[in-house]
Amino acid sequence: MIFPDKLNLGDTIATTAISCGCADENDILRLENSIKKLKEYGFNVKETRNVRTNNKLDSSTPKERAEEFMKLLEDSEVKVIIATNGGEILMDMLPYLDIERIKKSKPKWIQGYSAPSLLNYFITTNFNIATINSVNFKSFGMENWHECLIKDIEFLKNGDIISQNSFDMFESARVKDDPYAGYALSEKVEYKSLYSKEDTVKGRIIGGCIDVISLVLGTKFDNTVNFCKQFDEGMLWYIDNCELNMAGFYRTIWQMKQAGWFNNARGFLIGRTPVEKEYFDFNYLDSLHKAFDDLNVPVFYDVDIGHLPPQWTMVNGSLGEFKYLDGRGELVQKMV
Repeated sequence: MIFPDKLNLGDTIATTAISCGCADENDILRLENSIKKLKEYGFNVKETRNVRTNNKLDSSTPKERAEEFMKLLEDSEVKVIIATNGGEILMDMLPYLDIERIKKSKPKWIQGYSAPSLLNYFITTNFNIATINSVNFKSFGMENWHECLIKDIEFLKNGDIISQNSFDMFESARVKDDPYAGYALSEKVEYKSLYSKEDTVKGRIIGGCIDVISLVLGTKFDNTVNFCKQFDEGMLWYIDNCELNMAGFYRTIWQMKQAGWFNNARGFLIGRTPVEKEYFDFNYLDSLHKAFDDLNVPVFYDVDIGHLPPQWTMVNGSLGEFKYLDGRGELVQKMV
C-alpha cells in the first residue's frame, strides 16, 4: 500500500465539489466557517470554482468535476483534498478521470464520505493508494469541533497509526437552521455483534457507502477482487448504508458476494443507518443475517461509521484490528 505524506502546519488543504457543492445561504456560511477554522488551526485552504455552485444533484458537469479534482491532484502545493459535500451522482465523473495523470501524480490524501466514498474506493482499489472515509469539508464549519473532527486532523498530521474508541452519544436527527451547530447528540451509542458477545477481528480495511461503491460492480472501474486478493491477512470491510431499504441492502450484499468481493473477508463493521424500517415483515436483523450468515465471519453493527454522526476516520488500505466487548468497540489502524 502507498500512504501519502503527513500534513504539516502551513500546508494547504483543498476542497472541491466532486458531488454536491454549497449554494444556499446556510451552506455558504458553514463553508466559510470551515475555511476560517482550518486557517486558525494553521493550514492554508484552497477551493475550486465549483465549490459554491449547485445544479440540482451536482455542483457542475461530470467532466468539470473530474478536471477540478485532477488539477488539485497535480497541484504540488496541495497536500490533502477533502470533498466539499456529499451528494448523489458522483459516479458519472469516473469516466472523465485521466488514469495516466493519476498514476504520474504524487499520492496525496483524499477524504470524504457518502457519495465521495466512491472516489475513495476507486482510488484505493485501482491504484493501491490509501484514502480516508471521514467527514466532508463542510463539517469543519461547526463552531465547536467534535472529537471526531479533531481526531481526523490529528491523524492527517501524524499519519502512522490511528486508535479510536466508540463514542458515547450519536445524532439521530440533524439541526438545519443553525449553520454553525455541532452534532445534536441525543442517543446512546451501543455497538452490537451479530454472533458473539466478545470478539477481535483483523484485516486490511476497505469499504464505504454501499449505496455508491456498489455502482462500480461489474464495470471497468471495478478492481475489487484483484485488490483484495493481494493481502494474505484478508479484508476487514466497513459498510455505511444511507438509503437502501432492508431488501435493497440484502440484494446489494448478494451482488457483491457473487462478484467475489468478499472472498477473503475476515469481518464486517456496519455503520448506524438511518434506514431500519421493516420492508413488509423483513426487518433490519433479518437483512443482516440473510446477508452475512453464510460467510462465517464476525459482523458488528451500529458502529460509528457513516450518516448518523459522529463517525470514525476509516483509512482504506490500512491494517486494522477491531475489538468488541459489551456494546463498545476499539479500532486501531496502522499505515503498513
